[in-house]
Amino acid sequence: RTQGLEGNYAAKYWDPEWKEIVKARVKEAMDKGYDGVYLDRVDTYENVKAPGGSKAEMVKLVEEVSRTAKSRKGNAAVIVQNGEELVNDERYARAIDGIAKEDLYHGIHHDKRRNSSEEVSQAEKHLSRAKAKGKSVMVVEYLDDDDDEANSAKSRARSKGFVPTTARRELD
Repeated sequence: RTQGLEGNYAAKYWDPEWKEIVKARVKEAMDKGYDGVYLDRVDTYENVKAPGGSKAEMVKLVEEVSRTAKSRKGNAAVIVQNGEELVNDERYARAIDGIAKEDLYHGIHHDKRRNSSEEVSQAEKHLSRAKAKGKSVMVVEYLDDDDDEANSAKSRARSKGFVPTTARRELD
């Protein structure tokens, strides 16, 4: 079970049977006319350890999903959420079209507090690297849309060339 996400479970993302389920869903989405796929929780590799190397196995999954989507629709967009450090892997970078980063400036521990300078700097470094490789970078902050923290976060994200938005964590 995924901590803090009732009804969600971490999968063995390296398992061939799981990959086939994911790829079948991607094919179905592409065949229904969707323009791409959004892969949430690619950072799962940090907590669910794969035999043979967790980062490498997540990269393989994303590559396979990307090939599947693009084989159905050549210009399909592949957007990943979090796991921005994976952009350092060239195979991964080639497989994706964009990254969405949650909690870049506030709430990395789901508490709306400002993240440490080190956490922000490290994430911005990876996201800027993705941007330099031509990838879209979106930032999602779970803050009230009109407060000072939200406005400050949006301004800083824009200054980096990122596309910011605010949302409710409950996504209701």
